[in-house]
Amino acid sequence: MRLRIFLTLLIIGLSSSIANASVVVKAPKIVSPNEVFNVSVEVNKSPSIVVGVIINFPEEFKLVNCSEPYKVSDCRVAIAMINDTRAVCTFKAPSREGTFTFEGKWIDMLNGGEGKLKAMISVGNVTATQITATPTVTKPTVATTTTPAKATPTQKSIPGFEFATALVSVLLIATWRWLK
Repeated sequence: MRLRIFLTLLIIGLSSSIANASVVVKAPKIVSPNEVFNVSVEVNKSPSIVVGVIINFPEEFKLVNCSEPYKVSDCRVAIAMINDTRAVCTFKAPSREGTFTFEGKWIDMLNGGEGKLKAMISVGNVTATQITATPTVTKPTVATTTTPAKATPTQKSIPGFEFATALVSVLLIATWRWLK
């Protein structure tokens, strides 16, 4: 009986320690007509990654390419992110100007999280302006030093996570049947 309670608490503890994923879409705010540009989807806060993403893009845009594996249907692209924290899709902007919305949703297949994605992209002619600078000479009064920011560690995938999960499940079932 004690072992059953211990195993139940262990399973609850392991399942509650897994954090849900956080997914963001990154796209340029302004592109030129007929410009080819990238839209990326990035996953954060997930120890294991099996995330499904669906992006609905305006019919005026043309999907050029996307990270594997993906599937296109009309103006919708479905992306499977398996042990990968980033997917990139390349689009070609329309020739007409305007503001367009890329919308979608994502679901974390292992941890049960889900959410919506949205990015606004304006298509328009961007012109560069010429800036004339006049050099000035100033005398510094206080010496300043800068310390570099601490580098944040990047999230690494956990190799063999699926195998370890399956092994723990089989061991728990075998232990439970052995105790009966």
